[in-house]
Amino acid sequence: MSVEVVIVGAGVAGLAAGLTLQKAGCSFVLIEAMHRIGGRACTDADTFRTPVDLGCHWIHSPAHNPFMALGEQYGFRVRTTPQPAVLMDGNGRLDETETETMLAHIAHCFDTIRDVAFDALDRTVADLFAHTGRKKEFFDVAFTNKQGVWPAEASAQDFASYVWVGNDCPVIDGYGALVARHARQVPVNLNTRAESIAWGNGKPAAVRTNRGQIKASAVIVTVSTGVLQAEQIRFEPGLPDWKREAIAALPNGSCNKVTLSFRKQIFRGLESAVVLPILGKDEAMEIVVGYEREDLATVLYNGRQAQALSAHREAAMREHAIETLATLFGDEVRREYSGTCLIADWDTEPTIRGAYSYCMPGKQRARETLARPIASQLFFAGEAVSAKFSGDVHGAYLSGIQAARDAMAAVRKTHPPPRD
Repeated sequence: MSVEVVIVGAGVAGLAAGLTLQKAGCSFVLIEAMHRIGGRACTDADTFRTPVDLGCHWIHSPAHNPFMALGEQYGFRVRTTPQPAVLMDGNGRLDETETETMLAHIAHCFDTIRDVAFDALDRTVADLFAHTGRKKEFFDVAFTNKQGVWPAEASAQDFASYVWVGNDCPVIDGYGALVARHARQVPVNLNTRAESIAWGNGKPAAVRTNRGQIKASAVIVTVSTGVLQAEQIRFEPGLPDWKREAIAALPNGSCNKVTLSFRKQIFRGLESAVVLPILGKDEAMEIVVGYEREDLATVLYNGRQAQALSAHREAAMREHAIETLATLFGDEVRREYSGTCLIADWDTEPTIRGAYSYCMPGKQRARETLARPIASQLFFAGEAVSAKFSGDVHGAYLSGIQAARDAMAAVRKTHPPPRD
């Protein structure tokens, strides 16, 4: 088989690239190793008979995010009013004064990070602050919940480049379902794993898969940096050093989810809240309770804690979630747990290998380098190439559109379509 472009990966970036090429009349093949599309955008509507996102759930920076308009276009329910943040520790809910103090401090810290965008020296996020005690604890957890890695491991300049403005808007009907609805006309070859990509030497690229070989003038690679770092796809010849260094500088952080159902509403006084608990060293989590289904709770584990629980598999994740909720909300959690649980462990998913990328300190140009094409033949897309919207669905989406345009321009410069 021979086409103009092969797209590797049918996550958000790959689907966006496919939509762009499809509209332009460019021949392409989109391959996906999994049995479904969407990648880290995935909604389960069966387990609890209501939509639950296994991956992305909030529309970030809604003024910059195309999925706000797409949600409205397709009739998806998106909550635009802020979800209250509830701060807790092992003794219960913080009082109003301390909550306001901690939230103001967290907001101040994120503002401080943005101020270092043009500093000559890149530092870790942790290096920006001298705070200690409770303030440090709450900021460290808030940052880790956002980035999937602790402040001492992340580039301050990289995060300063990230655009995060406005309310985070949960997609009530499922962000993964919204992505799938938008891309439902894009043809995708599922269960088709890219094994190697031959490129260069003035010849067409050749993508070898478990189902045969596809030749193309250009290839758009949209798999995660976790997959690239694991070298699950062999490049022939190997990628140049500058590209390999960029990939190495952008590992995936961790964010895994455990959703549990209960026989009745046990989170009284928490209507559509995001709970930020402080329970111990290296523990970073947030808990979503109370919207749409008051008998559900989703515990999001982040950073080192997510990795540690993932290593002990799903049973450990489930039990830890139950114990955490019981610590915060009482023994009623154990009594009323229904026995139904839905777990999303992205760390062990071999086609993903983590939640989303973070940038190592001193490597703040890595995203720009990762996005750079090779020999006008290999193009790269995904949330990891987006400096402004890294880790976000719309970052992946916009990067896929741009990669498709760049690939199509390169292909048609070399092989222009025939005139009528």
